[in-house]
Amino acid sequence: MTRTLTSLFAVTLALSLAACGGAQPAAGDGESDLTAAAYQDADELISSSGGDLDRWRGLKAQLETDFNDVCGDTFCEGDYSNLRPLSLRCSVTLKTGALKSCKYVFAGSYEEITGSTGTVKVTARTFSCAFTTTATPKALMDALLSAGSTPALRRVLPGNTKSIYDSLVGCL
Repeated sequence: MTRTLTSLFAVTLALSLAACGGAQPAAGDGESDLTAAAYQDADELISSSGGDLDRWRGLKAQLETDFNDVCGDTFCEGDYSNLRPLSLRCSVTLKTGALKSCKYVFAGSYEEITGSTGTVKVTARTFSCAFTTTATPKALMDALLSAGSTPALRRVLPGNTKSIYDSLVGCL
């Protein structure tokens, strides 16, 4: 029993230290699997690894511009006519550097004025649209930001047969 309590204490201490930025459990002791991250936020990885964060932000800005260019004729004709991109987030597989999954988040609303009271009734909604690619962040930027007449939003994603636009059609 004393040995079990000592082992339990050692594991708890190791996990506590790891959570606080202290010593990590030694490889092969079975505990490193509990604390090792397999994925990281693409923004954080690009920023911390000296990657081209300005170019990554440029890709996000270009996708937003492309969305705004098509919104009025497509997605923004329904109930939520003022759809706006909020965030594009992707996870990166640390082992390979490839993007694991991405979510493009949008918000929309419509407002109604109550004639008898002058109050404004707001109906708002968010949309979380997923897309996948097997590209690294750099390869995705290269593919979507390269010269050409096809907007980044409509270009086929590396490792996929669809574009981000195609993913939005079923989502918005």
